[in-house]
Amino acid sequence: MSDANPWQKIIFVLSRRILVPACYLPEYKEQTVQILKFRVQLFLGMIVALYVSSYVFNSIWNYPWPSFWEISADLLTMAVALALIVFSGKSRSHVTIKISAYLMTFLLLAGFCSMYFLYPVCFDLGMGPFLLLFLLITMAMPWHPLEILVLGCLLVLSFALALSLTQSRHSHNLVYFQLNCFGMIFAILAAMVYKHFDEEKRKEQFLLRKELEEKNNLIKKELEMARQIHKSIIPKSFSNEQVDIAVSFLPVSYVGGDYAKFYFPTPDKLLLFIMDITGHGVPAALMVNRIHSEVNQLAEQSLLPGVFLEKLDRFVQETFQETSLLLSAYACLLDFKKKILFYSNFGHPPQVLFQSKKREIFYMNPQRHLLGIVETRAPEIHELKVDFDREDRILLFTDGLLEARNEKDLFFGKDGVEDYLKRHPDLKAEAFNRGLVETLQRFRGRDDFADDIFLLTIEIK
Repeated sequence: MSDANPWQKIIFVLSRRILVPACYLPEYKEQTVQILKFRVQLFLGMIVALYVSSYVFNSIWNYPWPSFWEISADLLTMAVALALIVFSGKSRSHVTIKISAYLMTFLLLAGFCSMYFLYPVCFDLGMGPFLLLFLLITMAMPWHPLEILVLGCLLVLSFALALSLTQSRHSHNLVYFQLNCFGMIFAILAAMVYKHFDEEKRKEQFLLRKELEEKNNLIKKELEMARQIHKSIIPKSFSNEQVDIAVSFLPVSYVGGDYAKFYFPTPDKLLLFIMDITGHGVPAALMVNRIHSEVNQLAEQSLLPGVFLEKLDRFVQETFQETSLLLSAYACLLDFKKKILFYSNFGHPPQVLFQSKKREIFYMNPQRHLLGIVETRAPEIHELKVDFDREDRILLFTDGLLEARNEKDLFFGKDGVEDYLKRHPDLKAEAFNRGLVETLQRFRGRDDFADDIFLLTIEIK
């Protein structure tokens, strides 16, 4: 079309039609019905408001009141308008809404014709008010171009009828009538072209919205699949003769950056690991899946926690150096024979050992910074140990637990954790986790959370 002349381009644009696929046609028609219904009710409401406001202003400014017949006609018009508002509001089909629109148009035409009958001086304005009414109705309503032609002819006939039945100096002026008809013909053609573009634009926007909805649904399906894959690497709650382990994972979105693992290198030893990647969503989840494989390999090497995290730190530095993601991590090894817990904490929130006999809480604080920060130093092992006993409880968690805020902008924090631990020391692991989540939701005053939360409760038997 680049070599075509302007007329050819105009004809091409006017002849271009966007086809709505059959599967979307009912929804598109329903959308058109809703637009038409809203605008019909808006116009009818404006008609009632116009009549009411005219009488209010008459009262305020002490203008002469209309005659009895004029008032009766105005009241009838308002009653019909209100009835049409109710009728269109209850209508559901395209046909009944269109009937409402046509009745509204007839109502407006009747009002304009009566104005010309009562005040013949209006003919000095020619078809100006009719043209204004025509343009207002056609531009605002989603008419088909052929319906616009019918409406234009109806307005011309109404004007011709009013002119023939009214005694004015223009009643038998053919040139006057022809000039006004020419103006109306031009308005009809302009309105038909406009409505063609308007209808095509509405179709284009509708199809664009449907395309975006399809892409959004596809993304949701892919995220749901990613959630299922991510869920598959999250450990399940576990129980044996030595421990009960309860696992609770509450991601903010479909996937998250929190991860935990437990592993028995020998029957008498239990390795626990929990981490939290800075960030949420898909990037963090992809990093979790990659780290999951490395953690599995390291877990099988029967390493002490300090060595475990040091090796994991080097892996993160080498593998993710091009990203800005870092992670905090905690690992511990429980020796059930010696009743010693070896632990190492790299930038993770203080983890909790609840010593049931003493009713005391021991915090396993961080010993160094986050994993993934490159340093020019020799590897250094950070590891501490603490004794544990039967019926003690270990609570591992990510920072989403401590940083949960309520409506007063207060953090749940260590105080909230301590209070819950001391009030529920005898709950079984699963019930303990459920209760902690419910306590957190009551504290926030809502069910959702601003950050991923991972809870790992280990009840030593």
